[in-house]
Amino acid sequence: MHSREDGNRGMKGVERPIAGRICFIAFFALLALAVAEIIIFRYGERVEDIYIGSDFWAFEPVYNRSGSWLHGRLKLGYRPDILFLEHAVTLFLLWFLSRFTDFISMILGMSRRWSLFEDLATAATLVRLINVIRGRYTLDYIYINPLHATYDLVDIYLGISLFFLCVWMVLAEIRTLRLKRQAAQGMSFGGRMKWELVLTGNACRAPFMSSAKWKNIQDRYEYHLKENEQISA
Repeated sequence: MHSREDGNRGMKGVERPIAGRICFIAFFALLALAVAEIIIFRYGERVEDIYIGSDFWAFEPVYNRSGSWLHGRLKLGYRPDILFLEHAVTLFLLWFLSRFTDFISMILGMSRRWSLFEDLATAATLVRLINVIRGRYTLDYIYINPLHATYDLVDIYLGISLFFLCVWMVLAEIRTLRLKRQAAQGMSFGGRMKWELVLTGNACRAPFMSSAKWKNIQDRYEYHLKENEQISA
């Protein structure tokens, strides 16, 4: 049986320390940049002539002259202005998503470390943005034969981030259903709908709220749950 005491173990702090997040993002961004630079330095102008691998995968560096997979599909070509705007908007959306998941994790008693996947995606987007600012094509170098595509370390970051985002969404939904059963005891249908709308509204506004406001909302949920527990006891 899940109890609020169990959930509160992950609620020691409202937000993760910003310094740790910056170091995490910087490390993985610099790692991805360094790997590409080492490959270019090692092989120079012959970089796109290298092929080392097997039938399943290969080390096969190639410059992505389309700028991105989407640009290639839409045949937009390499457009630095559009790419810059895309990456800037993506960084904002990742910041919003990170704050959103931190808030939901706090309310549901989940670990704050779950939003590390957004930091990894942020590192990936920063690398792409830096390459656009530098006027450099992205160097892909990991060819996977079954997928008939070539990737780089940034693509791996994004794949890992997407996977853990899906895992977090499943776990958050399970926790939300548990919390809903506890909080909605004795409520009418309209009351339950209002409770869900308030939770959703708070989550959507959370990225623009202060830490103190987050704590106030958390305290209100805790107080309401304790009242329901006393009534049902």
